[in-house]
Amino acid sequence: TDVNGCTVTYGPVTMTTPAGPTAAFNWSPTENYYGDNVSFTNNSSAITNFNSEWMINNTSFNSTNIEYAFSNSGSFEVQLVVTDLNNCIDTLIQTIIILGDVTIPNILTLNNDGINDLFIIEGLKNNSSLVILNRWGNVVFETDNYLNDWNGNNKETNDRVNDGVYTYLLIEPSGLKKHGFIHIVH
Repeated sequence: TDVNGCTVTYGPVTMTTPAGPTAAFNWSPTENYYGDNVSFTNNSSAITNFNSEWMINNTSFNSTNIEYAFSNSGSFEVQLVVTDLNNCIDTLIQTIIILGDVTIPNILTLNNDGINDLFIIEGLKNNSSLVILNRWGNVVFETDNYLNDWNGNNKETNDRVNDGVYTYLLIEPSGLKKHGFIHIVH
């Protein structure tokens, strides 16, 4: 309204907040071992005209996609921060498990004390096959995808195997074979 009483109306005006980016990423391969390169692919929304900052193992990287080789095994957080042209920010943190060398125990103490009651292979690769034989060469356990779950039972009778020394053969998906002996004690 002006001094002469003339009125003009304008509106309503709708203000919309610009849609910010959504941080997203994946990595390959999905099963990772220390020393191997892991490729991190940025799948964030607003793919054009945004800044990406990665934080891995206390090291910062400014790139859309990165490769990183972890120097040891363990559980690591990977952080991606994306910022668009409007300075809108989104952050995503995911945990990646890095496997180490394969470590195979040489004894099972089947006494249900929670220690060495299962044949646990550290660094076990997915889809590894395992065969366990008694001293006469009879198969007492066999699987094409071992899940660290053998408890000393015979595969056919489900009874505990006897005390003694057994032979194992582990075949990784790559075809690499590892074999040795495991002592069973009750």
